[in-house]
Amino acid sequence: MVMGNNHLSFAEKIGQRLKQVRLNKGLSAVEVCKQLNIGTSSMSNYERGERMPSLEILIKISELYEMSIDELVGVRKYDTDEDAWLMDVKFASAVKKKTLMNIWIILNKMEGENIEIGRPD
Repeated sequence: MVMGNNHLSFAEKIGQRLKQVRLNKGLSAVEVCKQLNIGTSSMSNYERGERMPSLEILIKISELYEMSIDELVGVRKYDTDEDAWLMDVKFASAVKKKTLMNIWIILNKMEGENIEIGRPD
């Protein structure tokens, strides 16, 4: 059993990221496979890190998810944790974005009513 992300192979790290992004987009593996015209076993192998997708497949996936390949595979480095979080929000599913928007509205209302809001350290 592999413990922690540091012990994963490159293919496994890419696979985890592909699955994470797909789920954040609210897409099923079957939907993605249909749009990419690939078999579900291929996508399963990519997401489990048993096979590396070709550059052609990575390009198709990045176009489908509307993100660059470096963002797709998670190799882009961010200056701050806030920058990384903002990118996660940018590529979150519509449901998550709506939830975050509702939280933001509530926080703004609380701030406008001078309700004490605990600030993170």
